[in-house]
Amino acid sequence: MTHAQTITLYQPLLHTIAYNLVRCKEDAEDIVQETFTKWLTIDQQKIENTKAYLIKAVTNNCFSHLNALKKKKEEYLDTVPVAELLSKFKETNLAKLDLDINLSVAFKVLHTKLGPMERAVYLLKEVFDF
Repeated sequence: MTHAQTITLYQPLLHTIAYNLVRCKEDAEDIVQETFTKWLTIDQQKIENTKAYLIKAVTNNCFSHLNALKKKKEEYLDTVPVAELLSKFKETNLAKLDLDINLSVAFKVLHTKLGPMERAVYLLKEVFDF
């Protein structure tokens, strides 16, 4: 079997395995591609079962990827100043968020209920004071 036939045959299976482990389509595609790239560079005579080798390689690459993400997350959380975030959270006026949401909903209602000419008149009057 040629390299192209092997890739065509096993790519859907490997992609499914990678996606089920990492739960991200783009990361799964990258992992499968990196696995095939590495597989193409090694001596094919040393591999007894190509399917088993590729499945194990994708699984190992997925676990390595997940461990790297976990480590990156821990490093990021260690650098976040918690006290500063808490003080900013306490200072934040959450009532403003409710007002923003209510205004957003009101403008959507106006946009759906008013015709183009009525919207233009409303904007000229209320926004531009014309």
